[in-house]
Amino acid sequence: MGQTLKETSKLDITTEMNLLKKKIDELRSKNATENTIKHALKDYGIERAKLYGWPNTYAFTKAMGEMQLVHHKDNVPLIIIRPTMVTSTLKDPFPGWIEGLRTLDSVICSIGQGKITSFLGHPKTILDIILADMAINCMMTAIVACSNQTPKNFIYHISSSLRNPFRIADVCDYSYHYFTKFALKNNNGKPIIVPKTTLLSSRVVFDIYMTLRYTFPLKVLNVVNEAFCQCSRDVYNDRYKKFKRVTRLVEVYKPYLFFKGVFDDSNTQNLRRATSNNIEVTRLNFDPSSIDWEDYMMNTHIPGLIKYALK
Repeated sequence: MGQTLKETSKLDITTEMNLLKKKIDELRSKNATENTIKHALKDYGIERAKLYGWPNTYAFTKAMGEMQLVHHKDNVPLIIIRPTMVTSTLKDPFPGWIEGLRTLDSVICSIGQGKITSFLGHPKTILDIILADMAINCMMTAIVACSNQTPKNFIYHISSSLRNPFRIADVCDYSYHYFTKFALKNNNGKPIIVPKTTLLSSRVVFDIYMTLRYTFPLKVLNVVNEAFCQCSRDVYNDRYKKFKRVTRLVEVYKPYLFFKGVFDDSNTQNLRRATSNNIEVTRLNFDPSSIDWEDYMMNTHIPGLIKYALK
């Protein structure tokens, strides 16, 4: 049993596991395909997460994992590190290293590929990101600092929102400037021209924009194609793909696009201070205030995405 984000509810993990098993059995009794089961379970996971106050299955299952650790730890010291959205490395093992597209990277790459020209979100909304090597450095430092402590729980938020905020507008601006200077190439080998991304600061404005920019023109193109033997099929397909990509990304990032919370990293700040006299430990930088966001995005993160994630 664990505390949820809704004060009026408690989470029983055993009950959740039984409900999940029941859901799978129901689907299989109806001879559902594995693909159908996969999509049904994704929707079910989001439904259960939102019931308890979490925005998605990822955050929900992380919380369940912490509850299990606390429940089964006995007298073993427990350190819980809570990184926010993790991005590529600043320095170690080498600058810009990342595996696959993570967190905001799908938006960055879509801007560079000319696949999105607009997005939902207030320009000043903070995207709480932390660099991968800083998260690892925090883990290693915490292990050293807590190794001789009496058995108890240590929780460290490793984040940037409080000490060095990074905003949605920054993502769009740095992506635009980078891909204007170092354009990606299309299938014909020609540079992709990247327009400035339009940020739409409310869902109502976004829906109106998408209707005028995509939904209505797509309906017109569909009629034209029906009347004139699919003469505009390629134009239709291109616009439709852009429409689906934007709406899918907005749905994925929806919990964070207007999020106003800032995470309290006092424990992590105290950890930095407590180990400031240890020369070996101080080499492990996990201070978000030391990040120069423009330099990191322009010279490390986006080049790293192109080299390691888009290869």
